[in-house]
Amino acid sequence: MNIKAAQQACSRLELAQLDALAAIPGRAPAMQPFDALFRKGAGRVDKDGDPRPRVGQLCNFLPEELILAAGCVPLRLDNAYPLAPESEADGLPVDLCCAVKTAAALIPQPPRPPGVPGLPGVSGMQEGTTGRSATEANACLPEVDLLVIPNACDGKRKLVNWMQRRGDKPRVLSLELPPRKRGDDVSRWWREQMERLIQEMERLSGKRIKRTALADSVALLQRRTRALRALNELRTRAHPPLHGADAFLVMLASFRADPLWWCEQVEALVRELANRNDADLPVKPRARLLLTGAPILWPDFSLLTAVLDAGADVVADETCSGTNRLHHPVVVDEQTKNGLIRASAERTLLPCTCPCFAENEDRLERIALLSRQYEVQGVLHHNLRLCAGFDIDSLAIAAQVKKQGLGWLALHTEFQNSSLEGLGNRLQAFIETIE
Repeated sequence: MNIKAAQQACSRLELAQLDALAAIPGRAPAMQPFDALFRKGAGRVDKDGDPRPRVGQLCNFLPEELILAAGCVPLRLDNAYPLAPESEADGLPVDLCCAVKTAAALIPQPPRPPGVPGLPGVSGMQEGTTGRSATEANACLPEVDLLVIPNACDGKRKLVNWMQRRGDKPRVLSLELPPRKRGDDVSRWWREQMERLIQEMERLSGKRIKRTALADSVALLQRRTRALRALNELRTRAHPPLHGADAFLVMLASFRADPLWWCEQVEALVRELANRNDADLPVKPRARLLLTGAPILWPDFSLLTAVLDAGADVVADETCSGTNRLHHPVVVDEQTKNGLIRASAERTLLPCTCPCFAENEDRLERIALLSRQYEVQGVLHHNLRLCAGFDIDSLAIAAQVKKQGLGWLALHTEFQNSSLEGLGNRLQAFIETIE
C-alpha cells in the first residue's frame, strides 16, 4: 500500500464517521471546529513550521504538564484504525489485543531493504506486507520524536521490546508502572520515573524545565479540566444538550489538539449549549447509560452510534479515552518546581482507574458516584477482545451495579470488524429491560 492508498483508507473511515455524526438531528453548531479538526485528518498535527519536538504516548500516564514545560508537543497516539499486522511474520501473534496491533502497525518506521524477509528483529517492514512504512504510517498518525509506552499490560510491555529491537525512529521509552498507586515506596518509584522522563525530554528539546514554564502549563491544564467539567455538567440534565458520541469527539480531540485551542473551543461550546432551547436539542434518550471499560478510540464510534440508533445515549463515562483523561485537576500544595512536578505526576497516577493496578477499589467508587450523579439506568461495560484486565474487573463491577438496581450489559469488540454485528439487537433488548 502506498502513501495515497493509506491516506485514503484512513480518510474514508474518518469522513464516514463524521458524516454520520453530522446527520444526527439537534447537533450544536459549536461542534463545527471539532469536525474541521478531524476532517483535516484526525488532528494529525502537521508541523507547519513548529520546531518543537513531539512526544507521543500510549495511555495517559505521561504528565502533559511536563512535556509542555520542556518545550515539546504532547500527542496521545492510541487509535482504532483497522490497519494492523495479520500474521506472525513481523514478530507479533495473531491473537493479540487490537489496540497493541494497531500501534505496532501505524507507528512510523522505515521501509525494509529489498529482498529482506520480515523476520523478528529486522528493522522496518516491506511495503505491501502486514506493516506500514514510515510514510504510510504518517498518513494516519503524526510522526513523533519520542514515543513513551507505559507498561500498562503485557501487550504494551512486549511492544516496547519489539519496537526497540527494530532500532529505528522513533526512540521508544518504557514507563514502568508500580503495581499499586499508594504508599511511600510507590511515591519514590513514580518520582524516579518522572526524573527519567524529564531528563529525556530536556535532552530532546535542549531546554531545561523552568518553574515558571511548569506553572504556566499546570494552569493551562487546570483550565482544561474546568472546561470539561462544565461540559459534562450539562450532560447531567434530564434532556442533555449534547449526545454521547459528540462528547467523545470533543474529548478525543484533546489527544492531538493544541491544549489552549481545545479549551477555547470547549468553552465556546459550553456557552452555546447552556443557552439552547429544548426544541433545538438532540432527541431525548429513552435510557441514560454509563459507559465503562476499555477506551473508545477514533475513528471507531460504532458502539456509541449503535447506542444512539437504539434510542438511548451514553450520558457519562468512566474510560481512559474520555472523562478520566480530563476530569481530574492538578492539585498543587506548593508552588516550587519540585511541588509542581509532584502534583503533575500524581494527577496521572492517583485518580487512575486502569485495571493494570492490583488494587482498584477507586474504580468501583467512581462508577457508583457517576451512576448517581448522572441518574443512569444502566451500565454498559465495553471491552476489547483478549484484554484480561478489564474482563476480571467487570465481575466486581457487575455485582455492584446490580446491587444498585441498575441494568448491566457487557460487550466485547474489535476495531471496525464483524464483532459488532448484532450489536443493535442486544442493545435494543437491554434498553427494553431498563426503561
